[in-house]
Amino acid sequence: RYPDQITNDAHGDDNRFRYLIGAGWKVPRFPLEFFAHYEGIHRWGRLPGVSVRNLERRTFAGLEFTF
Repeated sequence: RYPDQITNDAHGDDNRFRYLIGAGWKVPRFPLEFFAHYEGIHRWGRLPGVSVRNLERRTFAGLEFTF
């Protein structure tokens, strides 16, 4: 809000690593597909005197109809 009043310009470090694994199966001779995905997001950061790590996991599943 007041960037001109900030006097501590400490160096920060912020990182992220993301991966996605998925599989699907299409019904033969029919426009229908089942799928599932697993996603992981690793986040970590550091400021002088403070360190944070986080792992977020997501799972998706679905049914797709193509017409």
